[in-house]
Amino acid sequence: MPEYWTDSLAAEISGGRGKGARFVINDAKTPSGIIHVGSLRGVILHDAIRRSFTDAGLDAVFTYEFDDMDAFDRAVAYLPEPFSQHLGKPFCNIPSPEGGYQSFAHCYAEKFSALFPLLGCSVKIEYMSDIYRSGRLNANIRTALDNAGRINEINERVSGVKKKADELPFQPICEKCGKIGSTFAYDWNGKTVKYKCLPAKVEWAKGCGHEGEVSPFDGNGKLPWKVEWCARWPVIGVTVELAGKDHYTKTGARAVSDILSDEIYKYPHPYGFGYEFFLIGGRKMSTSKGLGVSAEEASRLLPPYLLRFLLIKTRPRAQLDFDPSGYTLVRLFDEYDSYERMYFGAEEAGTAKENVRRIYELSQVGPLPKGLPVQIPFAHAVTLVQIFHRGGDEDVVRSLGKDSKELRERLAFARKWVAAGHAPKEMLITFREDLPSEAFLLSDGQKRALKELAAVLEAAGATDEMVAEEIRAIPLRVGIESREFFEAAYVSMLGAPTGPKLSTFLPLLDREKLVKRFRLEG
Repeated sequence: MPEYWTDSLAAEISGGRGKGARFVINDAKTPSGIIHVGSLRGVILHDAIRRSFTDAGLDAVFTYEFDDMDAFDRAVAYLPEPFSQHLGKPFCNIPSPEGGYQSFAHCYAEKFSALFPLLGCSVKIEYMSDIYRSGRLNANIRTALDNAGRINEINERVSGVKKKADELPFQPICEKCGKIGSTFAYDWNGKTVKYKCLPAKVEWAKGCGHEGEVSPFDGNGKLPWKVEWCARWPVIGVTVELAGKDHYTKTGARAVSDILSDEIYKYPHPYGFGYEFFLIGGRKMSTSKGLGVSAEEASRLLPPYLLRFLLIKTRPRAQLDFDPSGYTLVRLFDEYDSYERMYFGAEEAGTAKENVRRIYELSQVGPLPKGLPVQIPFAHAVTLVQIFHRGGDEDVVRSLGKDSKELRERLAFARKWVAAGHAPKEMLITFREDLPSEAFLLSDGQKRALKELAAVLEAAGATDEMVAEEIRAIPLRVGIESREFFEAAYVSMLGAPTGPKLSTFLPLLDREKLVKRFRLEG
């Protein structure tokens, strides 16, 4: 079998490095609001790469920057109206919309990064405002200002965007109004830059008209996005950094940043490629527009190990559209269970199943299990939590005759999934306390078949296997179609023509109650 791609990548990149080399796998995000689930794809992919480096015995770290020096450019609907007054300011200088957070940026960044350890990701988190204010970027800011003409030429050559002749690659924070999105820097004397806060530079923020002069260092402003991206690479020591495919067009931000890194900063640009979008139910997501499913919500839709599994097994360049409703989740659980059985040798891996062991390993959020965990198909768990909704886990465990932490976790998730309304109607089960009126409309043949089934269940010594055999035989003896027989059983119990597999469903229920029901006595 070929190596999993993250392992191949680690081997390829580390091959030319000497002993003691440190490898930095990097990702970043602007905390402009509630961060959507699509951003988790980058987090999990980069963590998988880090794991491949460390599993190969290499010194590797996964770093993550929150770009909180970026300008606030859109007030999404869930923010209170007063926040529109902060448009144009850097997120690090805007108050939090919720109590208990240092800033607007910290509010959303901390909620997002709280998911990292739950997903089994080991991440070093930094805020760009701290990097700027600490002076770590000062030398690279100077390099950018000293090479402003060349930077503008490269940007125009690659992306087609022409800058004004005197425009400097720096955005000061206006000393009067505190905005960064409306400022224009135009003169650099080696120590300070002159700037104007323009009323009409952008549509989403009105500059105050102030003209000033300020040092570009120690957090008084920031580099433009494409320059900032590559300017941070040598500071952090980045080896690998992927990004969404929209950054990887021929004229996109990564194309510009790679050339700037090579030619201006003399730092070989990191390895990278663009990965596809992660959609939920066909919805494309945007943090700044407030569109899509939040990462926090997605972590409730899927257990952490299953979310990792979904993203690890899917090729990064393949678009991923996941729908938590219907049978999609059921099939995903089944696939994960199959990988788990193949990993522990309880099921044979077919030739079409590549990298089964590695995908399973990289999907874990904690230490690998020492042996095959107790499994229960998710669809069966959904059935059980509905049947034993009063007794809870203890009744389910008693009916199954087995117990484990993993089993109880699955039952808890099945219960939550049903309660959230994601289960298809065919999987919904409510054993009617009273005999459904629909049962009296059954045909005479169907009623006879139910009475025969009642007699089988009532017979002394009738095992579950014997009941299963009779379920197949009764329709033939009575002279009705199997479909009619199953419909009669489900109608009498559930008031609906369909339900779970009868041979596995009946053993879960009280026989005395079933005998009475199939005799249409209540």
